[in-house]
Amino acid sequence: MSSPSSKSSPRKPKGPHPSDLHPPQPVVAWNDARLPAGWEWDFPARLLPTRRDETSEGLSTRMDSLLVEAIRESYAQTKPGSPTPAMREAVEAFHEVYGQFLHHNISANSIHVSCGRGCSRCCHHFVTSVHAIEVLCFYESIRERNDLESLMEACKKRTEDFEGWKEFCEETYPDQTPSKREDLALEHYYDERNPCPFLAGDGACGVYQARPLTCRMYLASSAPSFCEAENITDLDADVFTIPPDESIAERMARVDRAVDFWGHSPDLYRSLQRLHEWRKRWLDPAQET
Repeated sequence: MSSPSSKSSPRKPKGPHPSDLHPPQPVVAWNDARLPAGWEWDFPARLLPTRRDETSEGLSTRMDSLLVEAIRESYAQTKPGSPTPAMREAVEAFHEVYGQFLHHNISANSIHVSCGRGCSRCCHHFVTSVHAIEVLCFYESIRERNDLESLMEACKKRTEDFEGWKEFCEETYPDQTPSKREDLALEHYYDERNPCPFLAGDGACGVYQARPLTCRMYLASSAPSFCEAENITDLDADVFTIPPDESIAERMARVDRAVDFWGHSPDLYRSLQRLHEWRKRWLDPAQET
């Protein structure tokens, strides 16, 4: 793949640039104190309680401070585009600290995790509950790949597939609530065994270091066979999550508002598509550093 600077500058469409509609926000003083819990994480799996011990609280405070760093960096940017190195470092550190938080709470709750490299059944879900800062850094990790366009096309097809299941569920289950129909659409999508386009040939994650939080916290204690679509509702199947403290969820919502310039969607494939199209439409490769 040729470098961005070697390409001719694309013709810009007429009309205002999105950054003109959303000018950079002024740098504000952020209180480093933890935010109060605002809302709970929503995942289609069993939620396990975290330990309110000194280790968990310390790691939660560290995660919160890293998100504050990411917000400050986003306000320091003069125009929308690639995340700054400091922003990417903050997100990578956030994910690393969450890993420590997860390991501590798994050990404290005496949980046996059966997941392992190449066990990729959970990688057949339609990936939801992804945050804008994660999508921004995820895209940065793949945008120089030679297969970028084919990856984006695969994301588009998976989004269209899920939208088809949503329409099916609206027609087939009119008496169900919108939330329940959404869950049913996710179940039907999972039943198709449609793998994540970022899976490597050996069944391992091909973007492991950049994978979003939702992929990191989705675990199982039961045997891998219970993660198969036909067995996932078995009474012996145990899929669970250990999310960060709810105050971290509230901070993440603030980060989303600070960094979103392309119309982020909480589902990974759609949001990546939107960011990719935004960059092709508005960002001049010759001017990007």
